[in-house]
Amino acid sequence: QGLAPGSNWCACVCGNYPAMGCRCPHRCWCYDGIEDESDTEFIEFDPSEPETIFHRKSGEIAPRQKTCLKGVVLFGGQNTAWQLEKFGKEGGLSSGGPLAGTYTCGQQRATIKRDNSYQPQIAEVLASRLINSILPGRAAHVELVRPAWSKVRPKEEDGAWKDVYLASYHHLKFLDIMSEASAVKEAFGGNFNPVKYVTPMLRAGRILESNFPEGRGLCDMQSLQQALICDLLMANNDMHLGNMVLTASSGAEPEVQAFDFGAAFNMEDGLIDARNNNHRVAFMFNYRGAIKSEMVNQLANYPVCWTLENVAFWRQVAMLPDFPPDIWPRMFNELRIFFSDEVLVKFLQKRMKVGLLSLSRPGPMDKLLEILIQQFAVLMQQRLQNFRIDALEMLHQLS
Repeated sequence: QGLAPGSNWCACVCGNYPAMGCRCPHRCWCYDGIEDESDTEFIEFDPSEPETIFHRKSGEIAPRQKTCLKGVVLFGGQNTAWQLEKFGKEGGLSSGGPLAGTYTCGQQRATIKRDNSYQPQIAEVLASRLINSILPGRAAHVELVRPAWSKVRPKEEDGAWKDVYLASYHHLKFLDIMSEASAVKEAFGGNFNPVKYVTPMLRAGRILESNFPEGRGLCDMQSLQQALICDLLMANNDMHLGNMVLTASSGAEPEVQAFDFGAAFNMEDGLIDARNNNHRVAFMFNYRGAIKSEMVNQLANYPVCWTLENVAFWRQVAMLPDFPPDIWPRMFNELRIFFSDEVLVKFLQKRMKVGLLSLSRPGPMDKLLEILIQQFAVLMQQRLQNFRIDALEMLHQLS
């Protein structure tokens, strides 16, 4: 009695009423006030029955309540079932979606979230797959998942991408996020904030170089260089310390794994001539890319003696292998399970700047997508080949 329209509550047979919340395994009766009094219904909530766990709120799949779902499978991947550990997403500006949180599948933990657009989700998958195909383990593994509910929308429906989340696997030998390591926080006065280091007036590289000469006391230098090289190849400016993970290794220093590739494939569209530069890695530019909020090339915040003026850095670039020929169909076959051909075409046109001749006359989407996948593959192979050739020139200068 006296409930406001739109309010939600549950009452359990054990006596835990709304003010206390429900924290037991018993069946609960949930009052689901979706929009107004005429749209409410009483639902028998049972954590062991997935069909009673979810509902749609403002077009998004959400839990009817969050208090007794720990250990319940809320997401399913192609070969995985993810149990909730805790709700809530750390860091970033977006909430990560109503079901964002930390989940487990056997011994594997993952952060599962969804961005405010389908583009970062797709970019994460492509970047992770491509990086790990040439430098295994240097990028965090990710997979696309959907809520374990029968009313997930078919991929062809408008807005169906909102039912697709991304599971970012936690490294099994995880130590810390680099920016959160005690030595790093101490070096930066208690807290590292990448926003402070966006102009040449103040660069994080100076602090890193003075506190960690040649990377000592921070991480294994080779693995850090590989992570930065991969971010550059993927046109991902967002490679600051907060997007690097420290993992236990057999050596004296922890190794580095890159994660968070939502801003990858930030190709040119004006600031630098796209037609002449997207097939090259723009490592010399401090500001680049068509995504205006991600224009700062964070490579500039690492000591130049670790990167562009480092012989070992360029030797690793020169030794990069080719992308495997079968990587392209494998990646897009995976993506097509979750996203329509139209969504994937729009991604490739907006992010990769390919298929621009078809903007006004796209024609059949399935055929166009196959063409754009070929253009994407050629573009990335050109970037890799040109990067290796640039490395030979840089090594010549440094010799």
